[in-house]
Amino acid sequence: MALDPISRAQALLHRDDEHPRPLPPQQPDPPRTGSMQVQLLRTYPAKVPRFPFAPRGERSVARGYDKAVRRARRLVYLEDQYFWSGEVVSCFAKALVQDRRLTLSEPRVIHTSSTTQILVWT
Repeated sequence: MALDPISRAQALLHRDDEHPRPLPPQQPDPPRTGSMQVQLLRTYPAKVPRFPFAPRGERSVARGYDKAVRRARRLVYLEDQYFWSGEVVSCFAKALVQDRRLTLSEPRVIHTSSTTQILVWT
């Protein structure tokens, strides 16, 4: 449900269904099929009112990216539309200084479809 007045009015005009339904039961984990490791990270800003589960925000994304880049042998694949923080992207700058090939895919315009801009540094 939108909290700001403009989004709330648009939702009402478009007759958006804003009554959440319960999620279906979680499926069991699938069987292991390989040796790859996957990690999901989140970022929450430090904001007012505070999130009860992250009162000072959460910045594990920056730490996760740094760890992935440092430990990578060949490839780090990630999807992130928010390369906005110097803390988050500093590990990529370090990789460039170390003369490593770095390819980033970043949305050309925020909040649009799949149009992307590919940046390749070698």
